[in-house]
Amino acid sequence: MSSSNLDRALKGIQDIVGRVEGIRAAPEYASDKVPPGTWAMVVPQAGTYIEKPTGIMNGLHNVWLYVYTPRVDLRQTLQKIIPLGDKVAAALLNEPTLLSNCSNFGEITYEFNMSMNVGTVSAPAYVCGWTFIINNIKIDDEEILD
Repeated sequence: MSSSNLDRALKGIQDIVGRVEGIRAAPEYASDKVPPGTWAMVVPQAGTYIEKPTGIMNGLHNVWLYVYTPRVDLRQTLQKIIPLGDKVAAALLNEPTLLSNCSNFGEITYEFNMSMNVGTVSAPAYVCGWTFIINNIKIDDEEILD
C-alpha cells in the first residue's frame, strides 16, 4: 500500500463531499486559513498495514472528515450545518469505493461540535460542525510489495 493510494482515497472523499449542496469549499489539502462559508477537510486518523495474502499489502484506514462553518449566530449556524450531516453521510454511502479509490469502507461515525476554536488565543475563530470518522477504508496494493 503506497501512501499515494491512501492519498487518492482522501482526495476521492474530498471530491464526493465537495459536491454536496451547501458545502462551499473542499480543497484537496488543508490550509492554515479557515475558508469562508461551510468547508470540508479530510485527514488520516489511524489504521493498519498488513501483508495478506502473500505479495499483497492490505491497508485498513480510518480518516477524519471535518465539515465546519464559522459560528456567528448560533441559531442560524445550526440551521445551516445540522442538515448537512445526513447529506454528507448519504453522499459517502452512495460511493462505497470512494470513486474507485478503495475496495470498500465500514461504518461512518460522527461527533458534533458547537464551538471549536480554529484560530489562536489572541485571535479566536470559532466554528461549528461535524467530525465524521470513516472507518476501515480497505485498500489493496499488489505492486508495492514487488
